[in-house]
Amino acid sequence: MKGVVYASLRMWRNVAFLVLVMPLLYVSGDYIVSSFQSSKNGSTMNHYVVNKNTGKIYVGAVNRLYQLSPDLKEEINVSTGPIKSSPQCPPQKYSCESGQFTDTYNKVLVVNYASQELIACSTQFHGICEKRYLANMSISNTNKPLSNPVVANSLNATTFAFIAPGPSQGNGVQPNVLYVGATRTNIGLRIYRDLVPAFCIRNLDNFEIAYKSPVEQSSKKEIETQHRETFKVNYIYGFSSEKFSYMLTVQKANTQDERYASKIFRVCQNDKNFYSYAELSFKCGSNRVYNLVQAAYLAKAGSTLAQNLGIPTTEDVLYAVFSHGQTNKLEPQPRSALCIYPMRIVRKIFTQNIRQCFKGLGNIGPEHLTKSTLCQKTKLQIDDNYCGTLDINTPIAGTVPVEVPFTQDFPSIIASAVAVSITYDYTVAFIGTTVGTIIKVSIESSHSAMPYETIHVAPDQRIFPDLYFDLDKEHLYAMTPNKLSKVRVEDCSRYTSCSDCIGVKDPYCGWCTLENNRMSEATKS
Repeated sequence: MKGVVYASLRMWRNVAFLVLVMPLLYVSGDYIVSSFQSSKNGSTMNHYVVNKNTGKIYVGAVNRLYQLSPDLKEEINVSTGPIKSSPQCPPQKYSCESGQFTDTYNKVLVVNYASQELIACSTQFHGICEKRYLANMSISNTNKPLSNPVVANSLNATTFAFIAPGPSQGNGVQPNVLYVGATRTNIGLRIYRDLVPAFCIRNLDNFEIAYKSPVEQSSKKEIETQHRETFKVNYIYGFSSEKFSYMLTVQKANTQDERYASKIFRVCQNDKNFYSYAELSFKCGSNRVYNLVQAAYLAKAGSTLAQNLGIPTTEDVLYAVFSHGQTNKLEPQPRSALCIYPMRIVRKIFTQNIRQCFKGLGNIGPEHLTKSTLCQKTKLQIDDNYCGTLDINTPIAGTVPVEVPFTQDFPSIIASAVAVSITYDYTVAFIGTTVGTIIKVSIESSHSAMPYETIHVAPDQRIFPDLYFDLDKEHLYAMTPNKLSKVRVEDCSRYTSCSDCIGVKDPYCGWCTLENNRMSEATKS
């Protein structure tokens, strides 16, 4: 019977999209099962991360770090500030006695599963990081104070970091490294700010740049000196896929253009010199272009969507939400869209751009990273596995964008977060907004989706881009500045008839599921 129900759901959706009917959004009931608010003077929260093995949650707040149970019960809290510091002091903890007490803002929380450590980076001391034990977050796992600035040292400057394989050490083994994109700030002495490149990879022991050489390039990219104070790169999301590491950014279209645009760049994970660095425009929409990417999420696709995309369900898909921005302004306007990018297509577009450059077409760039010169024609054959083996035609600013039509637009909201889950054959996106709601969207194809329910989490509060599911994917965690909430992904128990169940068009809910639950309860009684 379950197959009949879901066939009915699919038929209803297809008819709806053919006649261009937008279903009404159903306002949810009580989806929030638990929540957490900082116990220390309502301290504003910055980031959180979920341990994929234990389900424990780590929260970075202003002047605090928290360890929570999966049900958001506080287990441990650690003071991280205020700390006596100054932008004029060197980047070493406890070495600024002449400074003033300043608040600590968390910029990065990353779990290093190999070493069972939590990496927590903050604005203090030009953006240094520390390591703590996952088993007991109150205990630091740092033998001596770390003094390598890693992240942006301002609350309002972006940083994104993630762990993925890095360059081989010569024995064929690729150790994990920390990929970091950090917005340039003007806080502090330039000699210290220059220690934080725009993009780099760092080893996980002491956060040094992974590879340095006086002859070759290093494992970092710097914005050209003349553009460092004027060309700001905002880092939105980063991820690893098929031997490459990617970052999504919002920045000026180029050094001569005042309009903002979204970009995607990548490096081959086995390229210690970043010769493989390539950057492309990242676009959502055709007739109406949504130019400001707000959040993204790498996941798979359910069988229905995968079939439409022409890919197996094992391949990576990038889901991204964008908003429309006015000319020359970074602030998003209340009109957003969801776009879907199969990573096999993204890889082919990168290959196309790199291949053109090695045929002598176009220029190397972008200009904020290097002086623009003509690409050199070579006999090197470029395929999807190109890993930057030559110090030639690098970096590359491609002319062919990564571009898709939007899957679903939202005319009156600003999207701020996205997460994706698979249920049965279906793909469901959870889209956070700047007014504290999460919109549930059933995705049928690359050009059709159906918003079917809205969950109210925190009125008029921005949902942060960090969205994580619990271990069984029955709940979604959502953070606003003042609260972390655990939210059900479905509430099928409120449907009391087959028609109600089919009518709501929720991929999580089916009459057979409801009947099975009732039969199970009856058996217990």
